[in-house]
This record gives sequence, structure tokens and C-alpha cells, in this order.
Amino acid sequence: MKVHSITAAVLLAGATAWGNSAQAVTGTCSQGNVGYSLSSVAANDANNVFCSTGNDTNTITAGFSLFGMTGWILADKSDEVTGTQNITFSNAPIALESPADWAITDPAGIASDVVITLKQGSSFAAFLVDSTSGTWGTTGPGQGARNDLSHGSIYYQPGSSAPIPLPAGLPLLLSGLAAAGLLARRRKTA
Repeated sequence: MKVHSITAAVLLAGATAWGNSAQAVTGTCSQGNVGYSLSSVAANDANNVFCSTGNDTNTITAGFSLFGMTGWILADKSDEVTGTQNITFSNAPIALESPADWAITDPAGIASDVVITLKQGSSFAAFLVDSTSGTWGTTGPGQGARNDLSHGSIYYQPGSSAPIPLPAGLPLLLSGLAAAGLLARRRKTA
């Protein structure tokens, strides 16, 4: 019976290392007469959506507290090449295409705390995301006659520790299973 509990614990640890993206939800908020929505928002906290007046790139600075953290760094912006470009849009939110898909690329695997912002009119929304893709949308009058998104941006926390991806976690899982098997074998022969 102890072998089964050890194996179950090792399997649980391997599943936890895979990630928690199944918990992601669609976040919504509104500011004035503009509504924002973004799927793949982290669901581990009810406060993973932030709406405000103004412009995200003027508001979210290193000293600004967002989701209980300061030190956010601008990685990319959909309407111009700016930021560190460590994380980039591979499919960016584009004006006049609401709702639509978004996707980001994190080639160095440096981020686990990532925020996507959407800017329309005189307000913006920030979403703490739990995935690298999803859908976004806006409602209400924008800068033109349609739902006019100004831009989307990506912010991240420096030094974030990313979860162990399955290919890297697989040897750890297999070695745990092998150790559990050896322990069981020793106990049987003793």
C-alpha cells in the first residue's frame, strides 16, 4: 500500500509541474462606456482584472502596483515596436477586429507573471494571464465609429520562475517512479 501512495505522490508532483492552465477563465471589466474581455485570465484570484482611465504605458511603470506586484516591464506593444521584446505578440489584438484571437511568444521562457492590457478611448484594462493564447474583445464606442482598440500591450515580472515544462519534468517524474519501484523491491526481498 505504501508503494501506491508514493507513486500517487510522484504522479501528483508531475501533474502539478505541468501547469494550471485548465483553471483559466474569461475576465471582464468596464470603464466608462467601454467594456473589455480577455480569455485565459488566471483564475487563482478574483482580482486578476484591473480597469482604469488613462493609458497603460503611462500608468504601468516600475513603481506601479498591479495585482499586488511592482516592477512590471513592458515587453511589447501591438501598434509599435517598443519594450524589451523578450515576450512578443505572435497574434496581436488589432483595432476594429473585436472579438478576435491573441497569442504571445516567450522564446526564453522567462515569464510566469504576464499581463495583457487592452487600450480603447480614454481607458484601459489589464489582465493577469495564465496561458499564451486566448480571445479578446471590447464593446462600446471607441475612437471611431466602431469598437476601436488603440493597442494591446504585454507586461511581465523580471525573474519570474516559470513552471517546469513537461519535457524537463518528465525525467524527474520517471526517476521518482524508479525510486519508488526500488523501495518496493527492497521491502519485498527483505
